[in-house]
Amino acid sequence: MRFHPPLAEVGVLRTILIKNLYSQKMDSLKWFAEKQVSPSIHWHIPVKGGFYAGLEILNMIKQRDVVAGLLKKNIILSDIDGCYLKEYINDKFLRLSVTKVDPGIMESGIANIINEIENSANMNRESIHL
Repeated sequence: MRFHPPLAEVGVLRTILIKNLYSQKMDSLKWFAEKQVSPSIHWHIPVKGGFYAGLEILNMIKQRDVVAGLLKKNIILSDIDGCYLKEYINDKFLRLSVTKVDPGIMESGIANIINEIENSANMNRESIHL
């Protein structure tokens, strides 16, 4: 006769495994973000676990331009509209979910994010000086 754990135990174990997975992904994101520093970005990464990290754009570009450029590279960031009251919305803040991020391509994804923001800033500077 096989022993089957109660469904509640299975649910608890599954929850622990998922939390550990997301915690590992967030730790990897933090490590790669610290490794690839950019003066154009300030990362907001939870210390312990979580699904979302934030990044704040520190230069004069529009987040919509960054989101559109990264979407072409299959990197999905979202703005924070709908997450906060309108009075607290920052149009320089983007969210990154680690739920669908493959840890094997996380480092190159962060490099792409940084490049997109810095290249957009350079193009913006060039258009101002024309």
